[in-house]
Amino acid sequence: MLQAFLDWRKRYKQYEPAIFFTAGFLFDVLSLRRIDDWLKLGFQIFFLILLGYFLILQYRSGKPDWQIPRALRKIWPYQIELVHFFFGSLLSAFAIFYFKSASVSRSVIFMALIIVLMIVNELRFVRKQGVQFRVILFSFCLTSFLIYFFPVLRGSMGVSIFLAAVIIATALTALLLLKMVKRDSYDVRRKSFIQMGIPSLAVNLTLVICYFLKVIPPVPLSMTFGGVYHKISKVNGAFELYSQKKWYDFWSHGDQQFLARNDEPVFCFVRVFAPAQFSHNIFLRWQLYDNRLKEFMDQDRIGMNIFGGRSEGFRGFAFKSHYQPGKWRVVVETDDGRPIGEIPFTLEIDSSDSPRVWMVEEG
Repeated sequence: MLQAFLDWRKRYKQYEPAIFFTAGFLFDVLSLRRIDDWLKLGFQIFFLILLGYFLILQYRSGKPDWQIPRALRKIWPYQIELVHFFFGSLLSAFAIFYFKSASVSRSVIFMALIIVLMIVNELRFVRKQGVQFRVILFSFCLTSFLIYFFPVLRGSMGVSIFLAAVIIATALTALLLLKMVKRDSYDVRRKSFIQMGIPSLAVNLTLVICYFLKVIPPVPLSMTFGGVYHKISKVNGAFELYSQKKWYDFWSHGDQQFLARNDEPVFCFVRVFAPAQFSHNIFLRWQLYDNRLKEFMDQDRIGMNIFGGRSEGFRGFAFKSHYQPGKWRVVVETDDGRPIGEIPFTLEIDSSDSPRVWMVEEG
């Protein structure tokens, strides 16, 4: 059986990195639930530490006097596959968490970057680039992790926390590079530090630019539920949401086509997940599409203070009484205008007086 396995491995050896990368991705898809799960955060920290350790060894393995550490002699032939597994697990975690926090219309660039890195990580040409590319990818992974890890630790988010994450990630990457090249001559150290350090710094500067352009999603917040309704009632601690959607429309929430009667208010109900001990001000920005200007125009912005810890998300709602027919959307966003989610709907005036049939959802 062992010989059969070895023969099978030899035959499909070129697919091993993809298998390990996929395994890392599936590991996160099946295990990740909450961004503040300390067991999963511990795994991610452990993977980052192991990546740093293996990158140091991979850099030194090209030196004439290098020897494989005794504890790693049996697994060293698989060190590339292990590194792919760690990168695959981390990048998939980032894809999952950032996707949950993303408003697709504004964060598509950053999400595309993560997906591209996941694909690039599998290219044979890139694998041949050696440790230099892996250090750059490690720098991206470390910074992306600290961007949401620090808010989870602090219980809040903001510019200072984001910049602290980027600065500390840059410093840790610099320490890794110093550790890698410390046995080299001055000229080799200087050349290696420039080749790996400048691209890593450029990656972090790019992330800073993306943050101020509001391209990076507002992790660790995520909208888990949202819709517009005719009426909202609170019964025994639970919210009952009334809409006119069809009984078979089970894939959407609320009225995507809102038929308004007698100047009734339009209610917007949302659930926003935040980590435990987390608090933040969010806003519901009501926008109406202007057919002449071909863009959405602000009509109102209503604030809401959320508190974290509830798995289904903090529940809240706002309503608007003055409106006009047209194409609307409610953008759920942070206090600095970073979008968490969008709720599109069309509003029409209903002049009939026939009885209305309500569909009741639990909020």
